[in-house]
Amino acid sequence: SDGLIITGQWTGDAPQMQELSDLRKHVGAFPIFVGSGANKTNIRDICQFANGAIVSTALKNGNTHTHKVNVKSYSQRISKSKAKTFVETLCA
Repeated sequence: SDGLIITGQWTGDAPQMQELSDLRKHVGAFPIFVGSGANKTNIRDICQFANGAIVSTALKNGNTHTHKVNVKSYSQRISKSKAKTFVETLCA
């Protein structure tokens, strides 16, 4: 493997920071990526332990599907303004 991906319990759910911290302690410098739940509110905390993140749901326009937790459809496009805000938050 070239890296590990850690997720929360469902699409759009971030892993617990303690779990991410513990994983970093166990794997040393081996690459870790967060596979769900990264958003403008938590990306800076995530990057204390992870080398990167896979981001989609937090950047999409529209609402989530009924009866699903934080899942957006493939047809819901990425919002340019949400992506810009995310990057600005990360780089601040």
